[in-house]
Amino acid sequence: MAIFSKKKLLILITSLIFINGFLSFAQAQMLSSKRECAICHIAWMDDFKMAGKKIFVDPIVRGEVIIAGRQGVVSSEKICYSCHDGGVLDSRDKTWMPGSHPVFVKPSKNVVIPKNFPLDKDGKIFCGTCHSAHGVDWGKKPDEQILGRTIFLRHDNPNSFICRQCHVNKIDGKAHNNHPINVTSIKIPKEIGKLGGKVGMIPDQVICESCHKVHGAKTAHKLLIKGIDNSELCGVCHKDKYVTSRDEAERKHTHPVNVPAKYGKIPESIIKKGGRRGAQGKIICNSCHKLHNAPKGTKILVKKNEASSLCIECHQDKYNQIAQTKHDLRLSRPNDKNIKGQSPKKAGVCMVCHLPHGGKGAKMWARKPAKDKDTIASLCISCHQKGGIAGEKLIGPHDRTHPYNIVMGESNIGDGQTSLPLYSSRGVRINDGKSGMVTCSSCHDVHRWDPEALDKKDLVKKEGDSANSFLRIKNDVGSPLCYDCHIDKSFVEQSDHDMSMMAYKHPRSHCIQILGEGKEEMLKLPKEVVHKLMGKQEGATGICGTCHTPHNATVFRLWSRPVSEGKDNGEKLCFSCHSQGNIAEVKQVGQYTHPVGVPITNLGDNIDTQLPTYTDDLRPTKNGKVMCFSCHDLHQWDPNKKRKGPGKKVEGDSSNSFLRIAATDSKFALCDSCHVDKKFIKGTDHDLTITAPNAKNINGETTTQSGVCGACHTVHNAMYQNRLWYRELGPGNDGMSELCTACHSEGIAGEKKLVGKHSHPVGKNIIGATKDLPVPFPTYDKDLHKVTQGRVLCGSCHNPHVWDPRKNEVGPGKNTEGTRMNSFLRASNDKGYAFCVQCHKGKELVLGTKHDMSVIAPDEKNYFGQTVSQSGVCGACHQVHQTLNDARLWVRPLGPGEDVISKLCNSCHAKDRVGKKKVISAGKNSHPVNANILAADGTTSFPLFTFDGHRNNESGRVFCASCHDPHV
Repeated sequence: MAIFSKKKLLILITSLIFINGFLSFAQAQMLSSKRECAICHIAWMDDFKMAGKKIFVDPIVRGEVIIAGRQGVVSSEKICYSCHDGGVLDSRDKTWMPGSHPVFVKPSKNVVIPKNFPLDKDGKIFCGTCHSAHGVDWGKKPDEQILGRTIFLRHDNPNSFICRQCHVNKIDGKAHNNHPINVTSIKIPKEIGKLGGKVGMIPDQVICESCHKVHGAKTAHKLLIKGIDNSELCGVCHKDKYVTSRDEAERKHTHPVNVPAKYGKIPESIIKKGGRRGAQGKIICNSCHKLHNAPKGTKILVKKNEASSLCIECHQDKYNQIAQTKHDLRLSRPNDKNIKGQSPKKAGVCMVCHLPHGGKGAKMWARKPAKDKDTIASLCISCHQKGGIAGEKLIGPHDRTHPYNIVMGESNIGDGQTSLPLYSSRGVRINDGKSGMVTCSSCHDVHRWDPEALDKKDLVKKEGDSANSFLRIKNDVGSPLCYDCHIDKSFVEQSDHDMSMMAYKHPRSHCIQILGEGKEEMLKLPKEVVHKLMGKQEGATGICGTCHTPHNATVFRLWSRPVSEGKDNGEKLCFSCHSQGNIAEVKQVGQYTHPVGVPITNLGDNIDTQLPTYTDDLRPTKNGKVMCFSCHDLHQWDPNKKRKGPGKKVEGDSSNSFLRIAATDSKFALCDSCHVDKKFIKGTDHDLTITAPNAKNINGETTTQSGVCGACHTVHNAMYQNRLWYRELGPGNDGMSELCTACHSEGIAGEKKLVGKHSHPVGKNIIGATKDLPVPFPTYDKDLHKVTQGRVLCGSCHNPHVWDPRKNEVGPGKNTEGTRMNSFLRASNDKGYAFCVQCHKGKELVLGTKHDMSVIAPDEKNYFGQTVSQSGVCGACHQVHQTLNDARLWVRPLGPGEDVISKLCNSCHAKDRVGKKKVISAGKNSHPVNANILAADGTTSFPLFTFDGHRNNESGRVFCASCHDPHV
């Protein structure tokens, strides 16, 4: 140690610090206070002395060493770095990284440098301008001065005092309009402290250093603690206004920020006034707000927003379009006020309806939104409601106005696509044409009166029509606005439902509102006969507008025509044209027509039809009611051709006529959609394409023309109510017999299959049938409706649409001779008696007795030459149709006798017949027949009969069957 002098030792230690930089702060503390000073001062003094420099101490700067004519040595960046590089304290991230207060630059004209904050000899700011190791006691007690606010500063720094000494134009005051400081209006988030920001001497006090950090700022721009390219710093405190998407902006009812400008870009006029564009040209808070030196009288805006003038800077197109229209409230409602109490004149054309912050609904709404499930509709209805400023222009009840709040892509509208704008649940515009919801603004552009012109002359007084009315697309000729979504409805053009075409063909043209280009002869109709649609003025309405209106419809389906009488709301719409005295009076459904307004479940519980069914208010629903439009698509003439109509009057048939399903080659596909159990008629003997291809219905159509169903039935204008019958009725005493004999009569298609003179009785009630003990087959009332205790008719035993009851399938496709197992029976007659005994209870007891031909005479044949194995046990004696006698439907050759019952018994019990061993002797050797019971006491529990074999216990006589039951 003797080798080195004290002075040289200090120089050596200092050099080691400069070279290696790893002496800790604790090691430095071991030096005496004089040595601490010497580390910086003496070493550099020796260096400069050796260089022959002159030094002096300037007392004005409190003892700092200044080189004459040069920057201060101690305050140079190099000498500061000698300790702040980590040798004593590593603060390189705060001082020498980007984001620190600029040094070695001349002060701008916007700042004022006080005398006690020196500049260097070139008049530039340097470290020593703000910092000094002397002169300020930064170690006072915490209650006197917060530790750390004045570390090595030339002055203590409460509430950013030093910042305000130079940046006098950045402080809030009368001379300048800046972001407020020294205020406590909001709760300062903890995140500010984590980012390095500070608050003032009292809680939540905003100061310069709340946003700015002199050393180590996160962003080099303006020494901010957080970036502003996406309004990040603003959003730390102003969370109610900070958003990152348009959807979030709608939720917070504030102007969108941090999103790309939707229409073009932020104009240069805003940039010149101090506004900024964010990353990728986004709108940010600083696009409208200027935090320092903003124009006076503004909320630190880049310009004063008098009468919405700032809004118009960006939204000039909206202003140009809305000005002078009915939505310019300065003209239409000058005395109205927004939620801030501002009149249209004061607020301007924009802010009378929108507020950039603090709105009451989507679109920054400056009014109280109406109660509605749809966000956009709630804004529109806030004016267009009773008592609202547009109370004279109402949209009507929900069921009388165009549906909204429905997702386009999830609906059954057209092809699920549109070029019109759709909206999210919060009201954000979606332009993909399918994922958003249809709402008011889908059809209406509230800022533009005429979609094609900007003629501003007298617009406030002009009554709207389908060509303007703030519509996005002119909707007069051809209804292009409607077609944009309902493209499938455009097929109505040039069909019989195109009123512009039909007006030529019917004398009642005055029942429609005339439209169309090139229809001059129609337009010449006198004004007084032109039918005005509801809520419309005279003028073109478009093809759709002749029947529909989007608002204030007369009834469901947006109907714009006077409705007529009908069984249900569907008929009321259709009959507004298809009734006497209206434009389509030549096409009426007639007195007897397909039932409507009835539940599809009437046909059964499991009817899975592909045709639509409806509620009473005409909304599609599963298992709803059958309406006119269940079968008819009113907008498409031919269901197999998705195109416009033929352009001329065409008489329809079962393959077109606005049907939803075209007739196939069998021409019953439409009927089959609901009447699924009837489709098995195809290929059977009741399919007239097989058995009588030349037979015609009452309209003169063969089955090839009418279809299988149309050979017997028609949907409209039937000649008979029951079963919508469309053939000439045949003979009969009940409605159903008349239907059956329409074919099964002499000279008609079914003449080979007649019931004969003697046949099973019809039109009679089942004896003994009760509600609790019904028969297993249908019985009917006088109108042929199925009832529990009704009459036996042909349809009780026969199902005319199913050939074989054991097989639910179509027929063989050829004329087939039936057996007791098929022949359109409702159940197969197994063993020749199973079907019969369903009604004729107890008669099955004949089985196995001597009256069972299968036991005593299996080879015996009935009148038709059938053995018992062919006819069945019952069929050996009885037959349903073409029998020999009404009594007992007998089907064996009658035997001798004077009365019918004796003849039936003697058909077997006679000489040379199957019952010859049991022949009744005539005369005194046998009980008398035709005996009058009155000869006895006049009463009996046994049955009595008439001479012709009918049972009559009041005036009948005693015959064989009075004592004998042939089945037991």
